Amino acid sequence: KKPYEPDIVLFEKRLNLYIDIEIDEPYDGYYRYPTHYINPEDEVKQDNIRDLFFTESGWVVIRFTEKQVHCQAYECIDYIKNVLNSINSREFVTDANCQKEAQWDYNQCIQWQKIYYRENYLGIERFQKQYSQKEIEIDITESESIENVIQRTKKFQFDNWNSSIAFDEESHKYLHPKDVTGNAEYISVTTLIERFFPFDLKRYVERKAIEENRTEEDVLDEYLLMRDEAAEKGTFLHCQIENYLKGNEFESDSKEFRMFLEFYEKEVKPRKLKFFDAEKMIFSDKHIVAGTIDCLFKKDGKEEFVMLDWKRSKKLIIDGRPRIFGYGYALSELSTLDNSSFYRYCLQQNIYKHIVETEYSMKISSMKLVVLHENYSEYYVVDVPTMKKETNIILNSLKVKI
Repeated sequence: KKPYEPDIVLFEKRLNLYIDIEIDEPYDGYYRYPTHYINPEDEVKQDNIRDLFFTESGWVVIRFTEKQVHCQAYECIDYIKNVLNSINSREFVTDANCQKEAQWDYNQCIQWQKIYYRENYLGIERFQKQYSQKEIEIDITESESIENVIQRTKKFQFDNWNSSIAFDEESHKYLHPKDVTGNAEYISVTTLIERFFPFDLKRYVERKAIEENRTEEDVLDEYLLMRDEAAEKGTFLHCQIENYLKGNEFESDSKEFRMFLEFYEKEVKPRKLKFFDAEKMIFSDKHIVAGTIDCLFKKDGKEEFVMLDWKRSKKLIIDGRPRIFGYGYALSELSTLDNSSFYRYCLQQNIYKHIVETEYSMKISSMKLVVLHENYSEYYVVDVPTMKKETNIILNSLKVKI
C-alpha cells in the first residue's frame, strides 16, 4: 500500500531517465534503532531489493551515507556529475574525491547510537520527533502497464500463505502473497519490537571472553551454536503442539512436550477452553506489520479468546518468578523498561492483541506465556500485563520520519 519514496530524484528529460539518490543513516535519530545495516546471515537485503526494483524499472540508483553528504557535499555532487557524464560518454570517470565508507553492520549501529555518532558529525545536540507530513497510499489492486513488460527477479517462494499474507520460512519474512520479489514486505512484530530492545552482541562477546578467559571468536561460535540449536528445538516443540491441538500425528518424547500435556490437562480442560487456532498468521493493514500467534482458545459460551505463547526458554523464570530485569534499558520512549526477554515477549502479545481486536474484531480477555523447558521441573504460566501505552508508542513510531 505504501510506495517507495526516493530521497532525491533527478530527471534527464532528453533520455527520459530517472536517477534515485538515497542518503543512508546508521540509526533513527529519535527512536535510536539501527537502519540500513547489513547482516551477513541475511541472504536477501532489503536495500538491495529496493535498488533492484528501481534498476529493473530503468532507473539509476546512487547511494551516499548521510555523513558523506554532510561532510563531503561538493565531492558527492562531483560523483553525481560523473554518473551523468558517463551516460553520454559510456565511460565512468572516477576522479571524484568522495571518500568511500564501509557498509555498517547491526552491532556498529548500536555502538554509534550510544556515542551519538550522527549528532556529532551533524553538529547538533539531539533529534526532534518529526511526523510525516502526509502518508501516500496506493490501491494494491492497481498495476502500472509497465509491470506487464518487466520480468522482475524472484527472491521468495512461499510454502505457508493465504489470500492476504505469506511467510517465507528461510528468511522469516512476511510478504504479500502475490509478491515474490520482496518489495511488498510486512514488518514482523518481533523485528519491530527489537528496534527498541537491541541486543549488543559485540559487548556480550567481549565481556564474556574476559570473564571466562576465552577468545572472542570462541565465545561467538558458542553463542551462535546455542542460539541455532535453541531455535531449532523451539520450532520443533511448536510444531508438535500445533499437531496435537489440530488432531494430527505428533511426537511426545520430549520433556517439554510432556509439560505441555500437563498444562493442557490442568489449565485448559478444567476451564472448558475450546481450541480455536494455532500458528495463526495475522497482519495489520493499517500499520503494515505481521506476526504469528502461537495459540488461541475460545472461552466457553463467550465471544472472548485467551492468547497463549509457548516459550521454550531457560532464562525467563528464576526461583519460580518471571525474570523482568535485563542488561540496560530499552531505547527512546521505552527507556523506563528493562531490556529483557520478559518485556519483549509481553509487548509482542500486546501488539498481537491490538491487531486482532482492532482489525479482526476478536476480543482477547487474557494473554499468557507458557514456559516449557527441560531445565525446569514443571511448566510455568506467566500472566501478560496490558501495556497499551507502550504498544501505541511502538506502532506510532512507524509514522515518524527518520
